[in-house]
Amino acid sequence: MSLVQGINHVAIVTGDLDRLTAFYCATFDVALVQVDDTPFGRIGIIKLGPGVALNIFEITGNDHAAGLSAMFDRGHLDHLGLDVIDETAFATLRDRLVAGGYSTGQITNFGPVLGLDFTDPDGMSCEINLVVDPTLAGGHPPTPHQSLKGAIT
Repeated sequence: MSLVQGINHVAIVTGDLDRLTAFYCATFDVALVQVDDTPFGRIGIIKLGPGVALNIFEITGNDHAAGLSAMFDRGHLDHLGLDVIDETAFATLRDRLVAGGYSTGQITNFGPVLGLDFTDPDGMSCEINLVVDPTLAGGHPPTPHQSLKGAIT
Protein backbone atom coordinates (compact mmCIF):
# COMPACT_ATOMS: atom_id res chain seq x y z
CA MET A 1 0.00 0.00 0.00
CA SER A 2 1.33 3.43 -0.92
CA LEU A 3 2.01 5.93 1.84
CA VAL A 4 1.31 8.79 -0.58
CA GLN A 5 -2.15 9.62 -1.95
CA GLY A 6 -1.25 12.26 -4.50
CA ILE A 7 0.37 15.59 -5.15
CA ASN A 8 -0.43 18.18 -2.48
CA HIS A 9 0.98 21.14 -4.38
CA VAL A 10 3.35 22.30 -7.06
CA ALA A 11 5.39 25.41 -6.30
CA ILE A 12 5.86 27.89 -9.14
CA VAL A 13 8.03 31.02 -9.21
CA THR A 14 6.61 34.09 -10.99
CA GLY A 15 7.43 37.76 -11.41
CA ASP A 16 3.72 38.77 -11.29
CA LEU A 17 1.54 36.97 -8.75
CA ASP A 18 -1.64 38.88 -9.60
CA ARG A 19 -1.38 38.11 -13.33
CA LEU A 20 -0.65 34.41 -12.86
CA THR A 21 -3.27 33.79 -10.16
CA ALA A 22 -5.88 35.64 -12.23
CA PHE A 23 -5.11 33.34 -15.18
CA TYR A 24 -5.43 30.10 -13.19
CA CYS A 25 -8.54 31.25 -11.29
CA ALA A 26 -10.38 32.41 -14.41
CA THR A 27 -9.28 29.58 -16.69
CA PHE A 28 -9.91 26.68 -14.31
CA ASP A 29 -12.82 28.24 -12.37
CA VAL A 30 -11.02 27.99 -9.03
CA ALA A 31 -10.44 30.43 -6.19
CA LEU A 32 -7.39 32.08 -4.73
CA VAL A 33 -7.37 30.74 -1.16
CA GLN A 34 -4.97 33.28 0.28
CA VAL A 35 -2.10 35.66 -0.39
CA ASP A 36 0.64 36.21 2.15
CA ASP A 37 3.64 38.49 2.34
CA THR A 38 6.82 36.62 3.24
CA PRO A 39 10.42 37.75 3.77
CA PHE A 40 11.27 36.70 0.19
CA GLY A 41 8.13 37.94 -1.61
CA ARG A 42 4.43 37.15 -1.87
CA ILE A 43 2.81 33.73 -2.07
CA GLY A 44 -0.63 32.95 -3.45
CA ILE A 45 -2.31 29.60 -2.90
CA ILE A 46 -4.89 28.32 -5.37
CA LYS A 47 -6.83 25.19 -4.49
CA LEU A 48 -7.29 23.37 -7.82
CA GLY A 49 -9.40 20.55 -6.42
CA PRO A 50 -9.63 18.15 -3.52
CA GLY A 51 -6.16 17.87 -2.07
CA VAL A 52 -4.17 19.69 -4.75
CA ALA A 53 -2.97 23.29 -4.93
CA LEU A 54 -0.64 25.63 -6.75
CA ASN A 55 1.67 27.59 -4.48
CA ILE A 56 2.73 30.57 -6.57
CA PHE A 57 5.70 32.56 -5.27
CA GLU A 58 6.22 36.11 -6.55
CA ILE A 59 9.90 36.89 -6.26
CA THR A 60 10.87 40.16 -7.95
CA GLY A 61 13.95 39.89 -10.13
CA ASN A 62 14.17 36.09 -9.92
CA ASP A 63 15.91 34.66 -13.00
CA HIS A 64 13.55 31.66 -13.04
CA ALA A 65 10.27 33.57 -12.93
CA ALA A 66 9.66 33.26 -16.68
CA GLY A 67 8.81 29.77 -17.89
CA LEU A 68 10.77 28.20 -20.72
CA SER A 69 8.84 26.58 -23.52
CA ALA A 70 11.25 23.98 -24.93
CA MET A 71 10.39 20.50 -23.65
CA PHE A 72 13.19 18.95 -21.52
CA ASP A 73 14.91 22.34 -21.36
CA ARG A 74 12.64 23.76 -18.67
CA GLY A 75 14.68 22.71 -15.65
CA HIS A 76 13.28 21.65 -12.30
CA LEU A 77 10.19 23.10 -10.69
CA ASP A 78 10.91 24.92 -7.46
CA HIS A 79 9.54 22.01 -5.44
CA LEU A 80 6.90 19.33 -5.26
CA GLY A 81 4.74 18.51 -2.24
CA LEU A 82 3.38 14.98 -1.83
CA ASP A 83 0.25 14.26 0.23
CA VAL A 84 0.58 11.43 2.71
CA ILE A 85 -2.40 9.21 3.56
CA ASP A 86 -2.31 9.80 7.34
CA GLU A 87 -0.17 10.61 10.39
CA THR A 88 1.32 7.10 10.48
CA ALA A 89 2.49 7.41 6.87
CA PHE A 90 3.94 10.86 7.64
CA ALA A 91 5.90 9.44 10.59
CA THR A 92 7.08 6.41 8.59
CA LEU A 93 8.28 8.53 5.68
CA ARG A 94 9.94 10.99 8.03
CA ASP A 95 11.90 8.15 9.64
CA ARG A 96 12.94 6.76 6.24
CA LEU A 97 14.01 10.15 4.87
CA VAL A 98 16.05 10.97 7.97
CA ALA A 99 17.63 7.50 8.04
CA GLY A 100 18.62 7.87 4.37
CA GLY A 101 20.16 11.30 4.95
CA TYR A 102 17.57 13.04 2.75
CA SER A 103 16.01 15.17 5.52
CA THR A 104 16.84 16.72 8.87
CA GLY A 105 13.44 15.59 10.17
CA GLN A 106 12.32 19.13 11.09
CA ILE A 107 8.56 19.45 10.64
CA THR A 108 7.20 22.81 9.49
CA ASN A 109 3.76 24.10 10.47
CA PHE A 110 1.88 26.05 7.77
CA GLY A 111 -1.41 26.06 9.72
CA PRO A 112 -3.66 23.69 7.80
CA VAL A 113 -0.70 21.64 6.56
CA LEU A 114 2.38 20.15 8.19
CA GLY A 115 5.40 19.70 5.94
CA LEU A 116 8.71 17.89 5.99
CA ASP A 117 11.38 18.97 3.50
CA PHE A 118 13.66 16.47 1.83
CA THR A 119 16.11 16.50 -1.06
CA ASP A 120 15.82 13.77 -3.67
CA PRO A 121 18.93 12.06 -5.12
CA ASP A 122 18.98 14.53 -8.06
CA GLY A 123 19.13 17.44 -5.62
CA MET A 124 15.52 18.62 -6.09
CA SER A 125 13.82 20.03 -3.01
CA CYS A 126 10.58 18.22 -2.19
CA GLU A 127 8.31 17.81 0.80
CA ILE A 128 5.78 15.47 2.25
CA ASN A 129 2.58 17.07 3.53
CA LEU A 130 0.04 16.08 6.14
CA VAL A 131 -3.19 18.03 5.67
CA VAL A 132 -4.75 18.76 9.07
CA ASP A 133 -7.47 21.07 7.69
CA PRO A 134 -8.71 20.24 4.16
CA THR A 135 -10.25 23.73 3.74
CA LEU A 136 -6.70 25.16 3.92
CA ALA A 137 -8.07 27.95 6.13
CA GLY A 138 -5.79 29.71 8.57
CA GLY A 139 -2.58 29.33 6.60
CA HIS A 140 0.40 31.25 7.87
CA PRO A 141 4.09 31.65 7.08
CA PRO A 142 6.15 28.59 7.99
CA THR A 143 7.00 28.06 11.64
CA PRO A 144 8.75 25.17 13.37
CA HIS A 145 6.15 22.58 14.31
CA GLN A 146 4.94 22.55 17.88
CA SER A 147 2.98 19.56 19.10
CA LEU A 148 -0.66 19.74 17.99
CA LYS A 149 -3.37 17.55 19.40
CA GLY A 150 -4.01 14.74 16.94
CA ALA A 151 -0.98 15.59 14.78
CA ILE A 152 2.59 14.38 14.59
CA THR A 153 4.63 15.23 17.69
